[in-house]
Amino acid sequence: MPEPAKKRGKPLENSPKSPKEPTVIEKQTKQDAKTSLDAINKECAWGCKKNSEGNVPFWEGYKLHLDVSNTDFPLTVVVTGANTTAG
Repeated sequence: MPEPAKKRGKPLENSPKSPKEPTVIEKQTKQDAKTSLDAINKECAWGCKKNSEGNVPFWEGYKLHLDVSNTDFPLTVVVTGANTTAG
């Protein structure tokens, strides 16, 4: 049986809102470290973007993410693809 068509326009004020899908960061706060690390792209990757001068730099390879203590002792090391955001 096909789903009924949604009504067009702004929903009524008293209508129930559908739950939002949690973001990746919201999911990671509830996961253990192994599950979060398994979801990260670890393969060699490339990317490009246009800078303010109009040039398009390209990159290819990996990124090294380090968590260090106050004395610069490495606590956690993760290698990801170059297109993974550092945020």
